[in-house]
Amino acid sequence: MKIKLSILVFLLIVTKIYSQKRFVYEYKFVPDVSKKDSVLTDYMNLDSDMKNSVFYSSFKNVSDSLRQEIANNKSIKVNIPYYNPNLIYTITKNYSKNSVVYHIKDSGVKFKITESKPIHWKISKETKTINNLKCQKATTDLYGRKWVAWFSPEIAIQDGPYKFNNLPGLIIKIEDTERNHSFELTEIKNIANLKLTDDSKNEKEITPKQLNELFDDRAKNINSNIGEMFVQDNSIGFAMKDGNVIQLNRTTKNIEKELQNAVKRTNNPIELTAR
Repeated sequence: MKIKLSILVFLLIVTKIYSQKRFVYEYKFVPDVSKKDSVLTDYMNLDSDMKNSVFYSSFKNVSDSLRQEIANNKSIKVNIPYYNPNLIYTITKNYSKNSVVYHIKDSGVKFKITESKPIHWKISKETKTINNLKCQKATTDLYGRKWVAWFSPEIAIQDGPYKFNNLPGLIIKIEDTERNHSFELTEIKNIANLKLTDDSKNEKEITPKQLNELFDDRAKNINSNIGEMFVQDNSIGFAMKDGNVIQLNRTTKNIEKELQNAVKRTNNPIELTAR
């Protein structure tokens, strides 16, 4: 009896481990709409326990550690190639409630935007293989863009990168028709101790319009977003409260203006319009 019980416990543990997944997506995006040939790459994690998920930049933990190191050592050597707009948010989904929540923190205050409307897709009969997975095509108009998605029924989870979901299988690849934003699955990992925390009770609910106003205010009042400052060789760096690190040449005359420009160069967001 004890042996059977031990086997049952073992099977439950194994089942739990293998139901906890990290889907890693390569995210290519054009940050500056006036420079279409300038494409940047980030890697985003979609962590799922098959009931809930959280989507975030894989560089987020690295950035948090770097900012702490900068706070402790102002002469640390760093190399930050660009302002990364993906560090400032996380997205959580609840599968049973079909809810999507966008989370952001600004000046110590936590905000959220909740979406509960399902995405309406047009599913095509067209199929193709992506990364050894048989995928099916689907399209939708969302956030002011036309999107083409490829999902795989082989992975029975109605989720995907960013806020995309509600297809009969995991979204393996999705991009807008103008090719400004593209996500493609590159890796699947089993995560033994996946922790999906829900902190939404401590967050203030806002609207997409209020979020845009928040972004505009942040760009205008850039000084309020500076956390730590450091120097290295010929550059001066700023660890921003939104998770980014911005480096400028030491000879820069108008630092505030250049910091604003660094943020404004990311003028091509995923969402052109609210739902």
